Amino acid sequence: MRQSNGEDCFIIRLVLRSIGDLDEQLNHIVELAETSSAIVKKSPVPRRLPALVRG
Repeated sequence: MRQSNGEDCFIIRLVLRSIGDLDEQLNHIVELAETSSAIVKKSPVPRRLPALVRG
């Protein structure tokens, strides 16, 4: 189960073939609400240390 917070927050999970398909779906919603998109990868990106700067 996912959680969201804030006024009128919803999470919609979609499986699409392209970003263009995402745009098409968001165009149906934009007349009703303001949208914000995030793409979540199934596999997390391995954590790595920042490069050291020598001066």
